Amino acid sequence: MEIGIIITFNNNAKDIDVALFNKYIKASEDIILCFVDNASKDDTLDKLKELKELNPKKVSVVEVKQHNTNDAAKRAGARFMISNYSLKHIGFIDANVMHIRDYNINTLLRLISDKKDIIINYDKAIKNNDAQKPALFKNIFSILDYIKQLDLNKLNVAIAIVL
Repeated sequence: MEIGIIITFNNNAKDIDVALFNKYIKASEDIILCFVDNASKDDTLDKLKELKELNPKKVSVVEVKQHNTNDAAKRAGARFMISNYSLKHIGFIDANVMHIRDYNINTLLRLISDKKDIIINYDKAIKNNDAQKPALFKNIFSILDYIKQLDLNKLNVAIAIVL
């Protein structure tokens, strides 16, 4: 079963290792990525476009030309994913929030790939408990919220396996 992941970026060029991202993208089965560039002023968009060129079937890039809130950028990615794919599970990650919490995006991509089925089960559980979400976001869940649900030992084990 495929899962879509929206990752919003704003001036994260230094965090994007194209070779490492590409390695994890190629190793990730059944994962479709939508990178949303929220009007970055550095080389973020160029790196995201390079990843799309390397993985045209697995990666899409949505460019937000005027800087918006993270929620607006997430909505742009959600509209794109919902319009272009038939996915039951769409998660999102804000690269800037992830950076604040000291998560490494390269490691996180690998963790998503390795734990895809568990993440899908998490999404199913929150859908059953969250009837109040706005319509557009009923099918979208936070990957970082999933990680927060893990206890610290499980997270450290998962990251150790990835590394």
